Amino acid sequence: MNGLHDQTEEIEMAARLLAQASFGEGNVYIRGFGDFELLEDFLTESETALPGALKFGGIAPITSADRVLVLSKYADEPLSVFLEELEVENIEYVLVCNKKGGRAGGGIAGGAGSAG
Repeated sequence: MNGLHDQTEEIEMAARLLAQASFGEGNVYIRGFGDFELLEDFLTESETALPGALKFGGIAPITSADRVLVLSKYADEPLSVFLEELEVENIEYVLVCNKKGGRAGGGIAGGAGSAG
């Protein structure tokens, strides 16, 4: 039961982090890795797109009001490098990762001074 409680808290924190941008003055930038790159168009351009969602095009336009939603199947090297870049720039993000290193595991986490 403790694991479920922790997971629920992580999901709530991620939702709050994204809502701050979506319903505040910021945007949610979407960055997918691997197969999840296909979700970028869906989450930014479809009928059911996230409010204030834009495709991630680089760190330069991101402000402190913005958030980055990072989607990846695996916690691999390209993902790690990207997350490190966000953290160096103190950009808040939500990571949704299905598997860790190709094994079952992973989940939702936040970064750059947010919950995680």
